Amino acid sequence: MEDGLGNWQWLVQVPNAGDAMVLTATQDSPDWVIAGGFARVSRRNIDDAWSTAGAGAFDCVAVPDADVLFAPGGSAESRLAEVRRLLRPDGCYIGIEAIHPSEASRSLRAVLRARRRSQAPRLRRLGFRDVHSYFVVQSPAAPRHIVPSTPAALVAWDAAMSPGDERSWQRRLLYRLGLAALVLRNRLVIARR
Repeated sequence: MEDGLGNWQWLVQVPNAGDAMVLTATQDSPDWVIAGGFARVSRRNIDDAWSTAGAGAFDCVAVPDADVLFAPGGSAESRLAEVRRLLRPDGCYIGIEAIHPSEASRSLRAVLRARRRSQAPRLRRLGFRDVHSYFVVQSPAAPRHIVPSTPAALVAWDAAMSPGDERSWQRRLLYRLGLAALVLRNRLVIARR
């Protein structure tokens, strides 16, 4: 897709593309999260979604900023459990984890905070299956590359993208040590109920 909209959609097959929901801290949400392919897309505040939607109501639930899962008023686990309840069997969850511009110094502290807030382990504990994590190069709205977040995939991607770069050994070392968030800013997490 030239414009980047919905680029994640080729990574997961949604058996029924009827209803989708985007959860945010406000009613506003970026259009790129669920760019098309769904008959109906609703946008809801994360705190209101639980009372306004029934179990198994959606084929896809997207959270464009995972920080809303950690907002006061509930735990990330309880909010992700509610997301799972809202999904139909085989429905998909899409979440974006970002190190925000205020943390753009990419300090080790910001990376450790991002690790503590990682959705993938929580999703697995809650019974989601086919949990996959990818780094999104550039921005989630217009990704230049979507790379699996395993050290081997990141090292291979870096080698292909920057042959002969004299600083590449530093990046590759960080990837091997599990510190890719010092280099790459956005992570896409996809899971299936």
